[in-house]
Parts: sequence; structure tokens; C-alpha cells
Amino acid sequence: MASVSYVLFIAVVSTGNSSPAPVTPVHTGTTVKQADSIVVTTFPADVVQELQDFIYWQPDATGSGVEPIYVMLSDPLDSGRFTRKQLDKKFKHAIDFGISDTKKNRETLTKFRDEVNAHLADKETVERGTYRREKGSKVYFNPKSMRVVILKANGDFLSGWKIDPKEENGKIYLETGVL
Repeated sequence: MASVSYVLFIAVVSTGNSSPAPVTPVHTGTTVKQADSIVVTTFPADVVQELQDFIYWQPDATGSGVEPIYVMLSDPLDSGRFTRKQLDKKFKHAIDFGISDTKKNRETLTKFRDEVNAHLADKETVERGTYRREKGSKVYFNPKSMRVVILKANGDFLSGWKIDPKEENGKIYLETGVL
């Protein structure tokens, strides 16, 4: 019968730090209970762009512990067919919708959004043609104001501006409906 022997080598590694390894503390605080219901409260606040969502802890009503409040920040410009990003990107056309203030901020972007909505709601505005750079898009044209608003196939805002019937692209659109 053959015998097998093993030799065990243990290497001691030194990191140069002789302090003892930290010990994970034992949690002795309050127990966390699930909320009975979700409460949504909306109020105006200046949103710091870098700040997304956060959890705020405060003492509960009985003083027996802390109650977490999950805060989700949302931008009212990110609603419906609009996103803040797209409004910001197309703000160069805001002048065509009567927005003379060239500073981009919440107020001017809101005015731009409202003017685009007013254009779409105007009884003079008609759906006419497509935008060649966006498949499935729809162009909403107002012959009185000569403004167009382009919506993507899913209904989201893409862009809008004033048509110049003397310029080549304006002539082509007015003749063919292709923008």
C-alpha cells in the first residue's frame, strides 16, 4: 500500500500595516419597516442638475427612530412630448416662436415649450408633410405664421422653426410638403 504525504506551505504576506484588521460593526439601531403606502408630494424646487434622487432621513413622529423619505427629482420640462434636452438643443429656434430672450434657463425653455404647444393647438395649424431627416415624422404647418413643428413618429417633439418662402428649402416644402 502506497502512502501519500502532503506538505503545506503558508506564506505570510505583509502590507506594512501592523494595525489589526477592522471589525464590521454590529447594527444595533432601529428595525426598518416597510411603509404602509407611498405618499407623493409635489412642490416647486430649484433642481441642482447634478443631483438626481436621494434619501432623506428624519426622526419619525413618535420619536422612536428615523423615517426615510425617498425624494425623486423630476423636471416639468421632461413631460409629455418634450424633454429638457431636446428643448435645450432646439432653443436656437425659439426666436421664431416669439421668444426674444436668448438666455437658456427654465423660464425661457418653458416659454418655448408653451409656444410650441400653442402652435400645435392653433386651429390654423394643419398636419402637412414630413421631415426627410426623421422617418415617420409629421410636420405641423401654420400658413398664417409660416411656422412648422416637427414631431417624431412616436409624437415626441423634434424641432420647429419659421419657414422662409424665399429660401430654397422653404420653396421646396411649400411645393412638395417635404421639409
